[in-house]
Amino acid sequence: MSLFLFWGIGCVAQAQTDSIKWEYSIREAIIQDSKIDAAGYHVWKSDSLSTSSTLSLSNRLFWENSLDVRQNAPGTLSTISARGAGPSRTAVLWNGLNLQSPMNGVMDVSLIPLWQSDKLEVQYGGNSAALGSGAMGGVVKINSNPSNGPDGISGSAGLEAGSFGRAGLQGSIGLGKKSYAGLIRASWEQAENDFPYQKTDLSGQTQRVHQSNNFGKKLDVQQFNQYSIDKKNTINSSAWIQSAFRQIPPSATEAPSDTWQRDRSARLLTSWQFQPNTFSSLQSNIAWLNEYIAFHFAGETEQSHAKTAMISSEWNSQTKNGYNLKIGSQIQQVWAKADGYKLPDNWYDQGRIKVYAGAKKR
Repeated sequence: MSLFLFWGIGCVAQAQTDSIKWEYSIREAIIQDSKIDAAGYHVWKSDSLSTSSTLSLSNRLFWENSLDVRQNAPGTLSTISARGAGPSRTAVLWNGLNLQSPMNGVMDVSLIPLWQSDKLEVQYGGNSAALGSGAMGGVVKINSNPSNGPDGISGSAGLEAGSFGRAGLQGSIGLGKKSYAGLIRASWEQAENDFPYQKTDLSGQTQRVHQSNNFGKKLDVQQFNQYSIDKKNTINSSAWIQSAFRQIPPSATEAPSDTWQRDRSARLLTSWQFQPNTFSSLQSNIAWLNEYIAFHFAGETEQSHAKTAMISSEWNSQTKNGYNLKIGSQIQQVWAKADGYKLPDNWYDQGRIKVYAGAKKR
């Protein structure tokens, strides 16, 4: 849909019949939306994110949201659930890429950083036709792309420090041109988390102790590119490398232990968007995910490793007779190995092919 705005001012001098008119026209603007994506859903959008440092997704959803955010223990897995469907039925999308792990079926939302320029949206309602059974409860969408700001170089940097050994660094640099926008950003944080608390022993005596084995650190590096070939074709690419280490503290009744978890992941995504007119669009994606988890308990370390390759394409169109149409397909291949498998050194694979279509009368 094209929208033209004209602005006119007329000035008439007293006792004169002639008038002076000014006319100014702005550039053509395209306003586009797809109602089929929002039909039957309740959507919550975040209007504020931290401006001084990165913020984890779990902490942001604690502020204001009806999602059930469950943190199993300090420094351990944090999951979310929409409409009581459970974490394995609540998808987390980063630039359209599903982050649910093929190993445990959930996503640890405490590991997802949010920046000030990110867009966060929670969509309640089943979306299993397009995203699979992992989206029956709802979808958490995070969009991270370079902004289409003024041409030139931009950047930011930040430093934070807090109680109990908390420290953090973050920085970003962006480049903008007429047909290209790029952004690279990184954040690092760590904390000892050795806070004091009151503990009652078996004899009933109360003593003041410090939390033990609760150290954590995390590094995230993200890079984005957006290239506009012409008015109809746009190519986007995203890369995210993450490394995290967390000690898992004992409970108040447990003896001190050396339990920890290490997470490493690499996520790559490239998409092409073709928009021949204002009523239809085609988007194709290709993605690669590499995830590694090591869990150390009672002197033994269990490791799991998963790789995922995915190709998807989706066509959206709005017809003249008032229909919204959606047609899509996805091919996914997963390879995994774990120490808990019968043959821990062997890679096990699984392939999936998905085709879906939908139509709705406006």
